[in-house]
Amino acid sequence: MIPSGSGSERRGRQPLDLDLGLTILILRLIRAGWDAVCRDGSLDRGCEEREMTELLLEGMRRQLDSRRGSGDGSSLGWRENITVARGTEVPPTEGHARVRGIPDIVVYFHDIRVRRNDHDPHALVECKRVSGTRGELCRLYVFRGIDRFVSGKYARYHSVGFMIGYLLEGSVPSAVERINEGLRGELRPAEALVPFEAQCLDSVHISRHARPQLPLPVVLHHTFLPVPS
Repeated sequence: MIPSGSGSERRGRQPLDLDLGLTILILRLIRAGWDAVCRDGSLDRGCEEREMTELLLEGMRRQLDSRRGSGDGSSLGWRENITVARGTEVPPTEGHARVRGIPDIVVYFHDIRVRRNDHDPHALVECKRVSGTRGELCRLYVFRGIDRFVSGKYARYHSVGFMIGYLLEGSVPSAVERINEGLRGELRPAEALVPFEAQCLDSVHISRHARPQLPLPVVLHHTFLPVPS
């Protein structure tokens, strides 16, 4: 049995270490869903962050419903195994009085649900606007995005988490550098974003975060999605 953490942790909940194959599947699904939305011409930089996320959610679902794959010649696979849903309340570690938060998008794998008897989301996605020229958005990406995973507010029992940066202006490298500047300013250089070298996933970065008081450290996968002008 995998230890479930301290006595304050939810009884019987086992930490979930999402494997690389499922991680890449989610990242490809995010990209394919966004590309579909951009082709539709249904969003631009004037959209609110919540509206962008709703459009992305719809795009990801359309990819799962499609028989044509991701549009780049490769198959997303396992469509019947995946459910993409709007964020659901993250329960408290003790009692039932308050929830810890509501992530933007959650993903369920039906085989994990059956194998582990785990009804909670198997992957959590938090979405934020970023900019290669405006530091304030990148600071919020850290404090209201990354830190929700680091603190255990989200993905407390997960070793893998997902962040999406809606890139309003500037380049991906410039936005990443501004995010890393914020982390360095908080004396957290070891948590800096670095490129994710896997399966030709461009614009994806990862960051690693120790969480000594939680069941698992977390690796965050950051996908930066340019917003059409």
